[in-house]
Amino acid sequence: ATTQTITVNAAGTYYATVSNGICSTSDSIKVSVNNPPVVNIPDAVLCDGQTVKLNAYVQGGTYSWSTGETTAAIEVNMPGTYSVDVSLKGCTTHDDIDVTVVPAPQITLTDDVAICPGATTMLTVDPDGGTVRWSTNEATYSIVVSKEGTYGVTVTRGSCVIKDSVVVSLVPAPVVDLGPDREFCIGGRVTVDATTANAASYMWNDGTTNPVKEITAAGTYIVSVMDANCSRVVMDSMKVTVGGIPSTLLPEDTTLCIGRTLTLQPPVGDNSVRWQDGSNDDTYVVTTSGIYTVTVYNECGSVSDDITVMFKECEVKPIFPNAFTPNG
Repeated sequence: ATTQTITVNAAGTYYATVSNGICSTSDSIKVSVNNPPVVNIPDAVLCDGQTVKLNAYVQGGTYSWSTGETTAAIEVNMPGTYSVDVSLKGCTTHDDIDVTVVPAPQITLTDDVAICPGATTMLTVDPDGGTVRWSTNEATYSIVVSKEGTYGVTVTRGSCVIKDSVVVSLVPAPVVDLGPDREFCIGGRVTVDATTANAASYMWNDGTTNPVKEITAAGTYIVSVMDANCSRVVMDSMKVTVGGIPSTLLPEDTTLCIGRTLTLQPPVGDNSVRWQDGSNDDTYVVTTSGIYTVTVYNECGSVSDDITVMFKECEVKPIFPNAFTPNG
C-alpha cells in the first residue's frame, strides 16, 4: 500500500518507507493479536430464599457487573438478567446470565413426638411434589421408628432442597420417691405420700391402694405405681423402724485382776451415747475400780445403766513338778 495509513487484522511485522524524492526513511512495527477472554456463565435456577454464585473469573481479568460490583464473582438471590464485562489485555467479553427463582416446596412434617419404651410411631412428610430422603436412608413418605432420636428428612424439587427434622423422645416414667428410711418412737406414726404425676393407680405391698399411707408398725413398705401413659410399673420402698433403746446396756458388776482391762460396749445402734465422764464414744475402756455409767438417748427418750468394776491382786499359784530327773 502507498497510503499514509493502513488497517491490519493479522499478526505480523509491517514495514513502511517514507521518501521525499531525495531522501527516504524506513521503519517497522510488530503487531500481535490477543484472544478475548472466554466467559460463558450458565443461566441459573434457584430456590426462593436461596442464593446463587455467578462466577466470571479469568486469570488476570478485570470485571464490571451490571450490579456495579467489580469482583470476579457475585451472589444473587433475585430473578433477572445479570451482565458482566470481562477485560483482559485490551480485549473485552460481554456475557448475560438469566436467573430464575422458583418457589420452594411447602413441606408438612410430623410434629415432635414422645413414645413409650418398646412402642413405635410413624413419621410422615408431605413433600409438595418433591422427592424424599430420610436420615435412615429411606425414600418413602412415611417411616416407622421405635428409638428415640432426631430423624432428618431432605426434600428435593428441582433446584430446591429443603431439610427438616423430627425429634422422637421417650415418655418419662412417673417419679416415685418415698424418701429415706424412717424411724419413729413407740406409739408414734409416720405418714408417707407416693402421689406422683401421670399415675393411673397405686398398690402397696399390704394391698392398700391409697397413695398416702400412715404407718404405725415397723417393716418394709413397697408401693407400685401404674403409669397412666405406658404399660409399665414403677416401684419404690421404705424401711420403717420403731425407735427404742434396750433397758439393759451394760453387763453385771464384775471383779478383775489388776493389770487387766474391761471394754464396755453398750448396744448404741443409731442412737447417741454419753458416759459418766462426758465422753460419747460407743465403747469405754475400764482400767481402774469404780462405778461406770452410760446413757443412751434419742428423740424418743433415754436409758441409763451402770456397772461396778473392782480390781484386785490375783495370787499366782505355785507350780509343782510331777516328775524328777537325775541331778534335779
